[in-house]
Amino acid sequence: MALADPLTQSPALLGGNLSSAPANDDILNHEQIAASTNAVIEEEIRQDVAAVPLRPQSATSSSYPVSNLKLEDRHIDDVRSLRVTVIGAGLAGINAGILLPAKVPGIQLTILEKNVDVVSTVVPFMSGSV
Repeated sequence: MALADPLTQSPALLGGNLSSAPANDDILNHEQIAASTNAVIEEEIRQDVAAVPLRPQSATSSSYPVSNLKLEDRHIDDVRSLRVTVIGAGLAGINAGILLPAKVPGIQLTILEKNVDVVSTVVPFMSGSV
């Protein structure tokens, strides 16, 4: 069974009688039905949204706990003092002592070494005297 093409069977396209074409009243009725349906759906959505609580209700408390965190009133790019301690005055400790003050503004750098001399553990290996 072959299906008829609605475009080729339309009386308006074939030059036939236009009395079977939908009237403007029918089009308006469809638009009114669509508008009233949209209004009903929007009202149902408003009612559903209004029924949802803004915060979940717990069994013990009806509100969230209050935070004791106090934020400082300052800009993110304000330089604040930073204390850094580097343990060991070997090559890495000396390198940190050179580079950190150049890269981190407001740093208070302290380098701690257990031996009397700096780089004392590395120097004998470098000089080849071991």
